[in-house]
Amino acid sequence: TRKESSAASDVYKRQGLGPAIVKKVLIDNGASVNVLFYNTFSKMGLSMDNVRASKNKIHGFTGVPTQPIGVVDLLVELGEGKKQVSMMQSFVIIDSLSGYNAFLGIPALAAFKIALAPWCLTMKFPTANGVGVIKGDPQESRDCYMAELIEARKYDIKKDVETPLCIHEAPL
Repeated sequence: TRKESSAASDVYKRQGLGPAIVKKVLIDNGASVNVLFYNTFSKMGLSMDNVRASKNKIHGFTGVPTQPIGVVDLLVELGEGKKQVSMMQSFVIIDSLSGYNAFLGIPALAAFKIALAPWCLTMKFPTANGVGVIKGDPQESRDCYMAELIEARKYDIKKDVETPLCIHEAPL
């Protein structure tokens, strides 16, 4: 609720922690968790005191299980002005390189009731004052994607696996 998010926001402000505007966030409707990369966590000035241990490993980043640093609850605000919503979300902190700063996965998509239109890099969500809309930047999206491909290729080269960066011809 709005009162809960205001209370959480006040706690962050008293601790000198917020707000932080995070860009380069991948909206991943296939991720079972929200992810915050450790580099971003550090730049946000957050304390490890608020991080809970995690026994569960994450699968899907490099093909091998990854042990997270931990889990942190953060206030997430989407939208602007009167068409803004806020709520606490848990993020798994991963110490891995990425072109992105964070992933919003199924937990956030469900909590915010986000509807995606990936063909136009747009997401919509209900607010108390109508539908909020966030539009992605096509160039920024391509840059992040290319950075991810380059990292994946470096990892595959270390494993002595050849990964094509593009498909020139595909059988139909």
